[in-house]
Amino acid sequence: MGALRLVCPASPVDTLEVFVAPLLEVFEEIEANTDIRQAAFLAQYAHETGGFRWLEEKLRYTTVEALMAATKPRWDPLDADEAWGYLNQPERLANRIYASRMGNGDEASGDGWMFRGRGLPHLTGRENYEKAGEALNLDLIDSPDQLLSAAPACRVGGWFWQANGLNDLADRNDIKGITRRLNGGLNGLPERAALYQLARAALD
Repeated sequence: MGALRLVCPASPVDTLEVFVAPLLEVFEEIEANTDIRQAAFLAQYAHETGGFRWLEEKLRYTTVEALMAATKPRWDPLDADEAWGYLNQPERLANRIYASRMGNGDEASGDGWMFRGRGLPHLTGRENYEKAGEALNLDLIDSPDQLLSAAPACRVGGWFWQANGLNDLADRNDIKGITRRLNGGLNGLPERAALYQLARAALD
């Protein structure tokens, strides 16, 4: 609990408390059995979830500039005229940017919203939900909102970590490599690195 509070100082204590037991179980399951592995796990997922407060990705944008900046690096970019139609419309935006990708159907299918980012890694896309659900014996296709609860959110975080070989990268202190596999880029790298150092200090 001490490490969580140090890494997530803005998060309420009662929010963090519900993650302690599930995190310890996941650490055992995925053999995150060293300080550097645990520190990397906590730092990366603390960044992804805003200190374990946001188990669902934020897709509500209020300005064209913010929306275009967020979508340009990772998705088919929206031009300025088009972006206006997606402000304050997270469901419509998810269906647009995630359409026909990661096993999702087209924009009209609604898969983009149904399988938007959830859980510690903000797991995204029907294909990833199917894989994670099969591995964890969870029905994430019909009940994707399970990942908004602490225990399933942690379990899917552990599954993603293990499936992508992130313990090996943690052993090499490769925060950049872990960030790429989690995020698809280097979004927030300085903040992730700083959180990693905080977690290392707390766990030493």
